[in-house]
Amino acid sequence: MIIFDKPKSEEEVAREKREVEQHEFARSQVKTNRTLARFTLALVLATFCTIGVGVW
Repeated sequence: MIIFDKPKSEEEVAREKREVEQHEFARSQVKTNRTLARFTLALVLATFCTIGVGVW
């Protein structure tokens, strides 16, 4: 016996597409946040190095 699923409505297809887009956006935000955190760390280290050279 073969059972076929009924086709998805346009609303269901649109909702699934939105969910995928939101997930991809969230992943890109995480990547951006990590990049920003690394850049901030580099700035802090450079500041301490500059202060160290200035005191020396």
